[in-house]
Amino acid sequence: VLFGHSMGGIVSRAFLERLDSSEHQMRSDVVALFTLSTPHVAPVVGADLLTFRLYKALDAHTDSERAYLSIGGGYRDPLVRGELTSLDRKRYFRAASALTSSIPEVDMSVDHLAVLWCNEVAKPIAKEI
Repeated sequence: VLFGHSMGGIVSRAFLERLDSSEHQMRSDVVALFTLSTPHVAPVVGADLLTFRLYKALDAHTDSERAYLSIGGGYRDPLVRGELTSLDRKRYFRAASALTSSIPEVDMSVDHLAVLWCNEVAKPIAKEI
């Protein structure tokens, strides 16, 4: 299981895309990716060509084997807007996306860093895995 926060989630997806395009033995060892406040839809800031190329490569990747979960902080996260945290279920068949306010134990939006350490967010995730 891989975990990624913010752009770490994008790096993790890029790792899995690269792994899937190879015949590496480790390919089947990664069964899930959980991301927190990761801008899956588009980069938050379009600062350079390399970032756009990375997102374009990820847009071509599909995965029907692994489980994907993306949790966004919601309106209290000024760095990654909630609408950027959704995963495309047409390409990631076993994916789910949610905001922290939809988790019953949390029931509120959290900021970009609190999504990492807030017990109300961490406990339900840990319980499910």
